Amino acid sequence: LVYGGGGHGQVLLDLIRQAGRFHLVGVVDDRLPRGDYLLGVPVLGGGECLIEWRQKGVALAVNGVGGIGNPMAREGVFTQLEQAGFFFPTLVHPRALVEAAATLHPGVQVLAMAYVGPCVEVGFGSLLNVGAIASHHCRLGRVTNLSPGATLAGGVSLGDYTQIGMNATVNVNLNIGKHCLIGNGATVKADVPDGTRVRAGHIWPPLHTTSQTGGTHVSQESPTNSPA
Repeated sequence: LVYGGGGHGQVLLDLIRQAGRFHLVGVVDDRLPRGDYLLGVPVLGGGECLIEWRQKGVALAVNGVGGIGNPMAREGVFTQLEQAGFFFPTLVHPRALVEAAATLHPGVQVLAMAYVGPCVEVGFGSLLNVGAIASHHCRLGRVTNLSPGATLAGGVSLGDYTQIGMNATVNVNLNIGKHCLIGNGATVKADVPDGTRVRAGHIWPPLHTTSQTGGTHVSQESPTNSPA
């Protein structure tokens, strides 16, 4: 089953077809009419039908909710599926590259053109979107998200539920805390505390200069320490 028929769910339908390892039974989505078809795959109903299909012998389910800006929405789908008795396959697009020494935990999704380097560990339910890079010896926590084009240099650690925006870059051997949101195109040059939001296009840490009056001036908007 694929839970979620939005944009991310439809990307996964095509990925599953191209990978050729699993048989698609249907889509579960609370907003789509039962009996409709999505990219040729039947809509089985909403979340109320999960137990029914588990009892019919379907054991594997895929989380099709991307959770951009709200990783706990994606976490909630995993909880709902787990409570219904489902297990979570690891999905890797045929045109992604995952090195043999990497470790992918259940529920991980690696989309087309993404790269997972040697000795990288990708935590449960994490998503590497199109063209994302996790270089050697990175550690990604639970339900993390690398948006299209995001790049982690070697030895980067991401805390649980942290999201890295499109084309953002994180320098080598840095630690990004839990529940962080690194905006599109941002550049991270130092460790980031839990719950920090780095604004799109900005550099972390914020640049400071000394004014003529002797005070300290922040040369760009300072990220806020609030949950992402």
